[in-house]
Amino acid sequence: MINNLCRNKPSVEFYKIREAIPYLVDSLRVSDSDILIENLWACAYISDIGDDAIKALVESDVMSQVANHLMSNIDSMTIVTPALRTCSNIVAGNDNVTERIINLGIIPSIMSLFNCQKPAIRREVCFFFSNISAGTEAQID
Repeated sequence: MINNLCRNKPSVEFYKIREAIPYLVDSLRVSDSDILIENLWACAYISDIGDDAIKALVESDVMSQVANHLMSNIDSMTIVTPALRTCSNIVAGNDNVTERIINLGIIPSIMSLFNCQKPAIRREVCFFFSNISAGTEAQID
């Protein structure tokens, strides 16, 4: 349901969905893959709203859940796609949030996606790394 609130443009104003973030954290712990995928897309849409949304996702447990799903389901493009999009949107934020995402250890998993057969995934990987390259020297290294 959060997914449906956030998928449209213009984006929903973040203050209207801020209270849903703790529920989103819980919903990322489900074993039903259809529900998981919908909730990962909700994360992707929320992370595209702006800095306040990015900050809320990073400060909650959402990003560690997203990173875990990305790293443990690297062969499932239906899970990787929204998880990767979320990470790409997050690293478009400030240097501090970018550093927190890097520290989750997702770089090797995302690098492995350069070899993906889907052009959209390779494009998203390039977007992810281009956002990091706009960060600090330490992040670029």
